[in-house]
Amino acid sequence: MEILLVDDEVYTIRILQTAIDWESHGVGQVWSALGVARAKEIVKEHPVDLIICDIEMPKETGLDFLTWIRENRYDTEMILLTCHTDFSYAKQALGLGAYDYCVKPIIVEDIERVIAEALAHIQEKRKMRQAWEEKDYLERRRRIVDRNFWRNTLEGRSGDSPDELLTQAKENNIRLELDDTFCMALFSAKFVDLAGETEPTDYLKITQDYFDQIDPETVLVENVSRDKWTVLMKNRAPLEFRKLCMDYLVMQRKKRELRLIGCYQTGLYCEELVPAYKKLHETEMMMTFYQENLWDVCRVEQEKLVDVELTADMEQLLYSGRFAEFADHLDNYLQKKQWKHPVSVAALYTLRADICQSLDVYLKGRGISAHSLLLDEELCRRMNESTVSVEHMMRFVRCLAQVVPYENDVTDITNAVKKYIFQHLSEDIVRDSIAEALYMNVDYIARVFKRDTGMSISQYINRERINQAKLLIATSDMPVGDVAESVGYTNFSYFSKIFKQFENCTPREYKLRMKGTAMK
Repeated sequence: MEILLVDDEVYTIRILQTAIDWESHGVGQVWSALGVARAKEIVKEHPVDLIICDIEMPKETGLDFLTWIRENRYDTEMILLTCHTDFSYAKQALGLGAYDYCVKPIIVEDIERVIAEALAHIQEKRKMRQAWEEKDYLERRRRIVDRNFWRNTLEGRSGDSPDELLTQAKENNIRLELDDTFCMALFSAKFVDLAGETEPTDYLKITQDYFDQIDPETVLVENVSRDKWTVLMKNRAPLEFRKLCMDYLVMQRKKRELRLIGCYQTGLYCEELVPAYKKLHETEMMMTFYQENLWDVCRVEQEKLVDVELTADMEQLLYSGRFAEFADHLDNYLQKKQWKHPVSVAALYTLRADICQSLDVYLKGRGISAHSLLLDEELCRRMNESTVSVEHMMRFVRCLAQVVPYENDVTDITNAVKKYIFQHLSEDIVRDSIAEALYMNVDYIARVFKRDTGMSISQYINRERINQAKLLIATSDMPVGDVAESVGYTNFSYFSKIFKQFENCTPREYKLRMKGTAMK
């Protein structure tokens, strides 16, 4: 053990160092400090077990030091020394967590007795901590053995007969009887919240803690990706088990905004566990999230899963580009469908394919590039998540309504092109950059724009640049070369050529003309 002596009087430290047989108390190192500042440095650098410290010291007192020790959570005991017999000092020291206190002048026999008691107390704490750590280790080890045994069992690696399973259970010190019945539930989590962010958490431990409160022998088995876990309980009534699982789903939803889906089977004997485990996974793969879903595998097998398909009205809305209306119709349709029966993942995959096919017809008819839409990260993410649940499907569709351009008539396209040119007039504008920004085919945009305005896109860009240049020349003192650059021309000769085509004079002649007009 290591001891620290703290006092502003060297005499007191010398008495404690020499008068006490530290070695006989199991102390291997005795540190000393003439003030709290140095004492703190020693505590930071060495694992001090016991501190003997004077209360009345300049700058920082022993009580200040004790407060610092507790605030920083150092695992050490402290005996305080004081010249005062007033009990208020002792009360304050003990209130801060001091082991004991002694009154100066020091009586060696008295303080040695207190030191011996403190060291014995420290030893006892260590033994208790070690015992708890060993118990915790054994418990964790037991969990690992149980989990590995049941994982092997559920995955069919523990033998084909009940006798083989019972033998292996006995070898692993696992209590298992031939007449035991099991309830099993598989929970699946998609770590996607409403903002689309992932939040990896130790849900296995959270789940284990929840079910341990009910039955410490509950076994949890997780899959490799840690987004699915199986709960296995022995000898539970089916309705009781269902309620436990439903309460667990609701708890996770309220506390962590975690969307879980669960499916379960009850009344299983040990020889039925392997096929039941496989069936749980097959069922989970088919199911989508809807509120706090908990599906009975047997009921799902008996019921027909809902098929979903686009109606003729919805297809027409897509073909005409009325995406907001389509989203409202689809939302109502899906809500009615899933109210009666579960909507499967396969159904959502089919629905997404139908939507994308109809969308492709709309886009091709208007020269819009479907590939360019995929550059939108939000839309891509929503589309990838659309088969998780009906809710996720609707997020995808509503995002689609915001991203895909809706063509009322050619004027909408023309105005969109003009707006883009106005916002990027000083930049190097090419037709491809306009088409990419509008998610449309470049040749289609060019045809529509010329048909609507009577000029090509490049002619319109030059006209707008020259109009802007004229305004700057007439209203500012900018040199003509700077004006050219500000409206997107890096070559002054080319700027002059284009300017003359529109105004029948050079930029400099135009500037002189404007000055002459202003003087008149």
